[in-house]
Amino acid sequence: MRYYLLIDSQASGPHDIAQIATLFDYGAINKDTMSSSETTPDDWRPIHENFPSIAAMSKMTNEVCITDIDMSFSSMIVFMVKWAFASIPAFIIIAIIVFAISAILSAVVGGLFR
Repeated sequence: MRYYLLIDSQASGPHDIAQIATLFDYGAINKDTMSSSETTPDDWRPIHENFPSIAAMSKMTNEVCITDIDMSFSSMIVFMVKWAFASIPAFIIIAIIVFAISAILSAVVGGLFR
């Protein structure tokens, strides 16, 4: 079944369920957007009445915005030292990869000039 949506006071559609889900994900519509089906074009209802799953999805989306971190200077130093120690394995892995690539390239280049 396909549906019409009322977006910015203008009818849009027909849309299938996948398109409606995509519009919902991008924020073009919300659970209160008016919709009507192709079979009942004059019966406009909020979209969450036609699609209960969209109303459930809107309850699951929780946005978090961090505006400030209150941390003492000594705690920040301890955090940065732990962060530095945690980065050591990454540096070791990168060093191994660079060594392997340089060994392969030196073998190829050395074989060309033989």
